[in-house]
Amino acid sequence: MSNFEITKTNFDFLESRLKFPPVDRVAFIVSRCHDKKVLDLGCIQHSSEWATKDPNWLHKKLYDVASDVLGIDYLKPDVEKLKKLGYNIVYGDVTKPLQLGETFDVIIAGNLIEHLANFEGFFNNLRNWLSPGGRF
Repeated sequence: MSNFEITKTNFDFLESRLKFPPVDRVAFIVSRCHDKKVLDLGCIQHSSEWATKDPNWLHKKLYDVASDVLGIDYLKPDVEKLKKLGYNIVYGDVTKPLQLGETFDVIIAGNLIEHLANFEGFFNNLRNWLSPGGRF
């Protein structure tokens, strides 16, 4: 069999997955953040205007369930606008050394990781930010 052939087992697996309803990404993430200290990376998702108008903006939903929320984004003007609205967000590039002085139970990189060019810097930061037993 060549590497390009798909076995019956592959089709069986794919067919079995069709029996399950789709997973709501935001609900899935929020369900894992109840009473947790959460770090939301790339939290703005496009712009401050986009974020505040989106009823499913993940960062905002986290405030309803988490014990503490901090966001990081590199869109500096948007960070400043959202901070003025009361959001706990700091400006920073998560691929470069960034000292936060605290650790987190849950770290989210929901719409960020596919945009990164420096994974070594990113994972070094995660090592410093994630609490023992924490989840990324």
